[in-house]
Amino acid sequence: MKKLLLPLLASILFLTLTFTTVANEAVQAKTMWGKIEFKKGMIGKVKITQNTNQYSISNNKLKKGPSIKKGKEYGVYSYSKNYGGVYKIGSNKYVKKSNSIKYYMASQKLINDVKTDKGDLSTSEIAKLNDDKVVLIEVNVRNGKSQGSGVIVGNGLILTNEHVVNGMRSGTITLNNGKKYKIKGVVVSDKTKDLALVKTNDKITGINPVKIGSYKSLAKGQKIVAIGSPLGLQNTVSEGIVSSFRVSNGVKLIQISAPIDHGSSGGGLFNKKGELVGITSSGYNSNADLNFAVAIDEMSSWNKYFKMKYTDIKVLPINNPTNSPILGDIALGMTKAQVKKLETATLYQEKSDSLSYKDKLIFEYTASVIYEFKDDKLVAINIYHDVVNNQDDLDLLEKYFLLMYDNIAAVYGEADGLDTNWYDDDDGYSISAFWDEDKEGILLTSTIMEDFSSFGGIRIALK
Repeated sequence: MKKLLLPLLASILFLTLTFTTVANEAVQAKTMWGKIEFKKGMIGKVKITQNTNQYSISNNKLKKGPSIKKGKEYGVYSYSKNYGGVYKIGSNKYVKKSNSIKYYMASQKLINDVKTDKGDLSTSEIAKLNDDKVVLIEVNVRNGKSQGSGVIVGNGLILTNEHVVNGMRSGTITLNNGKKYKIKGVVVSDKTKDLALVKTNDKITGINPVKIGSYKSLAKGQKIVAIGSPLGLQNTVSEGIVSSFRVSNGVKLIQISAPIDHGSSGGGLFNKKGELVGITSSGYNSNADLNFAVAIDEMSSWNKYFKMKYTDIKVLPINNPTNSPILGDIALGMTKAQVKKLETATLYQEKSDSLSYKDKLIFEYTASVIYEFKDDKLVAINIYHDVVNNQDDLDLLEKYFLLMYDNIAAVYGEADGLDTNWYDDDDGYSISAFWDEDKEGILLTSTIMEDFSSFGGIRIALK
C-alpha cells in the first residue's frame, strides 16, 4: 500500500522574511450601529424613510438646506421641541421631526460601551465566540500529508494560508465538534499574500461565519488572541499583544507575541472585539515569540464570494498542476482548450472526445499521449512509450516496467496492486501495477500480444 509521511507539516510555515516597518495606522475600533458609527455624545439615530431636507439654524430661524435621500442614517446628538421638533445630526445640522424620518433611541448598553469601552471581550469570551469558526485542515499532497488551520468566512468557505493547500490532491476540514467536510477545491488563492479560499463539498450547517474586522482596529501593545491547531492540537487558544506592523513584498503583516507553531498556519487572529483581523502564517524559530499574521484586509477583493450563492461559487480543479507531476502542468479535470494551450508536443489527431500527441518526453523516453474528454473535461490520460512498441524482447519489457514503476512510485508511493509475474489477459501476457488514489487511478503495464507485438504505458484516469 502507498506509504504516507506521518509527521505533521505545513510546508513553508517558518519563513525568512524581509520586512519594512510601517507607521502605526491603527485607530480605535469602531462601534457600528446599522449603517452608522456610534460615537460619544449620541443619544440615538434617525433613518430617512422618504426624501427630505437638512436644516441649519441662523438668527433663531430654521433654514432649509440640501436634500437628503431615502435610506440614509444619521447619528442624533440632541432633540429640541423648538421649530416643531428637530434632531441635531451634526454641527448646525438638523432634520425636522416628520413622517419622512424614523427615530431610534440608543440603548444604555450602547452608550456605555462607547463611554467606557466595555465592548472589549476577555480572552475566554473571544474563544467562546470563535471556537466553532476555526477548523483543522488536513490535505493529501504528492509525498504524504500536511496539516493546518482555517477560518469559516462564509457558508462552505474556509480562509487559510496558500501554503497549507498548495499541492493538494484531496483534503478535509474538521470542525471543533468533530464533524468533517471534504474540500471541493480552491476558489481563489494568492501565493504572494499566502492566502487561499477553499470551498467544502457541502454547506456547513449550524455555524455562522466569523465576523471580519480590520487590522486598522489594532494598535501596538493591544491584546490579540490566536486560535489554531499547532502540532495538530485542534483549536488551541493563545494570547499576546500586537508587537508591530510590517510590510513584506507589499503584503501587510501583523507582528504578534502570541505563540504559534506548525499547524497554526491558516488560523484566526482576533482583536479585542472578537473580530477576525488576520490569518496566522509564520514565525521565527526562536524564544522571542516573533510571529506574524497576514492582515485580513489583504483579502478584501474576495468579499464578493461571501455574497454569492453556494451553488454559484466555482472552484479550480483539485488536480492542479502540482498534483499531476507526470505531465507537468496538465491535470485531470481540465478542459480541452486548457490542455491544448499547455501541451507542447506534436498534435497529430483531434476528435470531439480526444486529443492525440506524439514525440512527448516522459520519464526520459518519447511517447504518444492520448487525452480523453467527457463533457469537455479531461477524464483520462494514456501514455504509450515508443521504446517498447512492437518489441518481442521480454527482458526489455521487464526493464521498462521496473524503470517506470520506480518513477511513478517516487511520486505516488508504493503501488496498491503489483504483479510482476507474466499473466494471461486473454489477448496476450502482461505485468502490471496499480495505484488507487483518492480521485484517480494510475495503471502501469507492459504487454506482449500473441502475435509478439507489444506495448507498454501508463493510464491515469478519474474514478
